[in-house]
Amino acid sequence: MRVSSRRKKNAAHAVPPNLQKIKAQQAQKNQTRALVVIEQTKVRKKYIQGCKRTIKDLEKAKKEWEDYQAIDIPAYEQWFNGNFGSDLSQIRETRTKAQDLSSTLQEIRYWMMKKNISPYDAYKLVMDRKANPDKYKANDEAEAERERQKESKWNEKFERDFFGDEEHNFEENEDDFFGEDEPSEEDLRSMFEMFIEANPSIKSKMKDRAFYEFMFERFKEDVLGKKSPKSKGKENIHASIEDRIKAVYRILVRKLHPDFQTEITPHMQDLWHEVQEAYKAKDLERLETMLAISNIQTGDFSEEISVSQILNVQSEYKNQLKSLRAQIRKAKKKLEWGFSKLTNTQPLSKKIKTELKIELSHHLFHIQEFEKQLKAWSKPMVRVSKNKYVYK
Repeated sequence: MRVSSRRKKNAAHAVPPNLQKIKAQQAQKNQTRALVVIEQTKVRKKYIQGCKRTIKDLEKAKKEWEDYQAIDIPAYEQWFNGNFGSDLSQIRETRTKAQDLSSTLQEIRYWMMKKNISPYDAYKLVMDRKANPDKYKANDEAEAERERQKESKWNEKFERDFFGDEEHNFEENEDDFFGEDEPSEEDLRSMFEMFIEANPSIKSKMKDRAFYEFMFERFKEDVLGKKSPKSKGKENIHASIEDRIKAVYRILVRKLHPDFQTEITPHMQDLWHEVQEAYKAKDLERLETMLAISNIQTGDFSEEISVSQILNVQSEYKNQLKSLRAQIRKAKKKLEWGFSKLTNTQPLSKKIKTELKIELSHHLFHIQEFEKQLKAWSKPMVRVSKNKYVYK
């Protein structure tokens, strides 16, 4: 077969597929791998600015809430009591009367059902009990004692029939809870994972594998009731964590303890209490976050504070801001919000006056209905069927 000159040229420069693969692998081996230092100045600056904005927003929200609590609410209460004191007294009296009448009706219904008597007989009984309470005191106490004894006997019977002697058997054999076969390593690890899921506060710390294994060995000791040989090798980890907790706590004491402060703000008091709780719980991550918060609060954004700590602090402040703004949204729906800045109170006074009149008429209506029912029950009746009575 005749081969053209172009095909000859391409065939001369062609590279076998295996040779291409070998050259690619050789080039990959010749590549150098080195750690690249990332400049964090811009990143830190960005996160620090975001943290400062969150702190500023939080301080603004706190100022609004403090003004509402300390100025608006007292001013509104003083104005409200001064303008509507008599209306409130009248409403209070009618409400009390309506509640008393309602209680009397409920008591009459109770005796009607308990003794299967007519409304008239129950009405007479209730009125007599109200007029002569000492007359029925001994009978009521004896009845209450009988009910207690009856309930006690029922509970004993229920426990005996339902539980039997299992509780006593468990107490006798609680040392052999697992029997001859102790749970396997897989079972213990499954139990430990369930324990972690049930305690979110320690879940984040389990990312450290060494700490995870240390806590797992301690968990096994608690479950099996004996010391694990592996736990002896983990004591150094525990000791280093304890040392770090104590070191961070000493720094926070110097920064936040009331004896070292010339001026104690409410924020510093709250921070100090949180530090005490974290130290008692031996929560290193929380203590380090508190240290970062105290530094940032004083404007200390030194290199010792990592980017992750800055983000943790910002997250902490965002949670506080979210909670406080939710309270402010609820407070803005109330009449007290911004009352100290209100110049014309006539529309508000008219609105409250109308609402108080409606409430008073509501109580008066119920009083009228309750009295009407009591008057009907105060007339003699005779039984014509099992649950039907007519007036004589």
